[in-house]
Amino acid sequence: MTKNTELGSGILRKPRFLQFTTKDQILFTRRLSVYLSSGVPLLEGLALLNDDAQTRSTSYIFTILTRTVSEGRTLSSGLTLFPRLVTVFTVSMIEVGEQSGTLRESLSYLAIALKKQQALKGKLIGALIYPAIIVVTTCGICIFLILYAFPKIIPIFRGFGSALPFATRALIAVSDLLSKYGLIFILLLLLIGVIAFFLLRIPTLRSQYDFLVLRIPILGSLIQTYYLSSISRTLSTLLRTGIGIVPALELASATSRSKAYAESLISVRDRVLAGERIADSLSPYSVPFPRMYIQMVGTGERTGSLPNAFHQLSDHYEEEFDTASSTLATLIEPVLMIVMGLLVGFIALAIITPVYQITQDMHG
Repeated sequence: MTKNTELGSGILRKPRFLQFTTKDQILFTRRLSVYLSSGVPLLEGLALLNDDAQTRSTSYIFTILTRTVSEGRTLSSGLTLFPRLVTVFTVSMIEVGEQSGTLRESLSYLAIALKKQQALKGKLIGALIYPAIIVVTTCGICIFLILYAFPKIIPIFRGFGSALPFATRALIAVSDLLSKYGLIFILLLLLIGVIAFFLLRIPTLRSQYDFLVLRIPILGSLIQTYYLSSISRTLSTLLRTGIGIVPALELASATSRSKAYAESLISVRDRVLAGERIADSLSPYSVPFPRMYIQMVGTGERTGSLPNAFHQLSDHYEEEFDTASSTLATLIEPVLMIVMGLLVGFIALAIITPVYQITQDMHG
């Protein structure tokens, strides 16, 4: 059964694990923009996308969108059927394009914005994944030595008549403790993780946590530049498509994963509605928005080039993010390597020293 027959007959099965990744959305918006630029009608463009769909999920989504448009509804209303897959930002961009008759331009702007967001997110993950690998590797090596390698030679040490070195006695105590209570310790860590997960779902606590993260040296700067670049890109894209500053602030807040920035943007929106300038509205929130950011926004307001100001801020903080991520990697790599060396060295010393003592006594 072909896709067109499936569409016409009304038979459509939803995939068990429906996905519409950022990469899929970039291809969707970019190709649809190209089709519209070439004079292809929207409905035909959606059908072409459906014919070239690479996965069941994208085929299902394109089929639903084709049905929606063929029934006389808008493309944006079809996208609202997938709230967990498509952000409010994407839907609003397309809706504005439909209302203003600039859907092609909106899709093009959207494709660029999504690609930038994907690249920025990839850089953030890349900046954090290396330290995480070092930490996990170090912990894995230490746990293996303490729980599996060291216990095999503990009986030899305990049978040794003279006093053991402090490092060996400390390692024996840690090994015994983990052997007896290791499972309880793991369950306790899991319990703490679960409790922390649910506590961070409380808006007030999550907001305080996000503000606290921004104050952490180096890491806080990395997180700050990431969100400033992302939010600025969002605001620039929205303003360029004709969305007003108030709804743009609302959408930027709704799409931000940081409660610190989401709440700050809503407060800024309220101040703007009360008649304040945007730069003045940002001034009370110096932790998420540094002075330079506020000054650039103020300049954009005075010159009437606010979309361009946000675009420049996005590029600037993306460069700052690259610098901060490089600095983090440069500083954390030697620190982690030193810590790893000390831990492994301590364990090796605890094992080798008594062996050396036994050898010396045997020769003596």
